[in-house]
Amino acid sequence: MSSQVVVRRVLDSDRIAIQDFLKEHWGDSRLVNSRTNHEGSELPGFIVRMDGFIVGLLTYHIDGDSCEMTSLNTTSGGRGIGSMMLRSLEEEAAQAGCKRIWALTTNDNLQGLRFYQKRGYLMKAIYPNSIAALREIKPSIPVYGDEGIMRLSEVEVEKILTN
Repeated sequence: MSSQVVVRRVLDSDRIAIQDFLKEHWGDSRLVNSRTNHEGSELPGFIVRMDGFIVGLLTYHIDGDSCEMTSLNTTSGGRGIGSMMLRSLEEEAAQAGCKRIWALTTNDNLQGLRFYQKRGYLMKAIYPNSIAALREIKPSIPVYGDEGIMRLSEVEVEKILTN
């Protein structure tokens, strides 16, 4: 990657591209978990574009003093894009008065769980067999995920922000 990586806020002009990106990487632009349901292309977030394409996207939703990270994707792992977007979110959430950032991921997302833990996020809870109910809302959720692991449960990760 020879271009400089620039993380910026999502703009209204990004919305259609974000909807397409989420459909490609998540099967649908709706971001659902056992606690929330959002249209991902309408959420605030941070984006990285290169050569006209999205190579990193993080979306979030602030509710009171809590910030839910609703999606985090990079198309080019290991280059620091995810870390830069996560730092941008942490700064944004702290400025908004949030006390914590949380996210739900799936049991098969071993790379994501490793990523979050290396950046100070703790596994707060596991919601066994929660994915089956989510497939009723969003049938595009795959039965098998990373490394052929059956996608069954949600794992909540959390980072307490120190202001």
